[in-house]
Amino acid sequence: MRRVCSVCTGAFYLAAAGLLDGCRATTHWREAPLLARRFPDVKVDADPIFIRDDSEQGVVWTSAGVTAGIDLALALIEEDVGHAVGMQAARRLVVFMKRPGGQSQFSAALAAQLSADGPFEALHSWMATNLRDDLSVEWLAERAQMNPRTFARRYVDEVGRMPAKTVSTLWLEAASHALAEPRKPLKRIATDCGFGSEQNLRRAFVRRFGVLPLDYRERFMSASTAATRAASWCGVAASRPLAGRFACAARKSAEPKAPPRLVSTPPHSIARRSQYYARIIASFQASD
Repeated sequence: MRRVCSVCTGAFYLAAAGLLDGCRATTHWREAPLLARRFPDVKVDADPIFIRDDSEQGVVWTSAGVTAGIDLALALIEEDVGHAVGMQAARRLVVFMKRPGGQSQFSAALAAQLSADGPFEALHSWMATNLRDDLSVEWLAERAQMNPRTFARRYVDEVGRMPAKTVSTLWLEAASHALAEPRKPLKRIATDCGFGSEQNLRRAFVRRFGVLPLDYRERFMSASTAATRAASWCGVAASRPLAGRFACAARKSAEPKAPPRLVSTPPHSIARRSQYYARIIASFQASD
């Protein structure tokens, strides 16, 4: 067996078959505790978006949620046919970044925790809107009306990680959104999002995403541009009124036909689908 892969809770099937015994594995963060309880021989790590483990039985890949399966698939393409083809596949899918497997899935978990009821719900909401303030344990404990020791202990028990981890994640998420504005300078983003300096912002991005903030922005903008062009080519841009869409479609039909695309929507049959993906990879290799 060369390798076996699972997406999201598919890790339960691999574990039940004994393929994850002694292996590091991940699954959706919500189901990770259950996977660890049911299969104690599996080294469950709920943080990464996907994990590759070279076991005695072969190479085993597991991924977090369904969208993390896209990142896993891109990693498989890169392993099989190289980095350049993997990046081309990411661009074709309009994925603005090919995320490394070590990237945390904590963002989704944090979003759920911020919206859920709990003793720190109000504190989380306040933190998210006051990123420039002092968010040290001492100040957060004072706001929660606890002494710092009790606060830190209760926070870990309730949330599952240290307060500093939540703070850094909130900073990074805010900076990621701010970088979508192409003209906003890094210094302003670093200040508004709690990093204090551009140097701290750069270090945090490299540590979490493996890229510099400007590279992150460039890839995000490239994907946005590609999506806009695709919508424009189809003549159904959402910002146009309905009548304008039909008029645009009529103009498109009168224009010279675009050259036929190499591939189309994936077919339903397994055999034809295999041929479809083979043609995609062949087109990538031919364009190199």
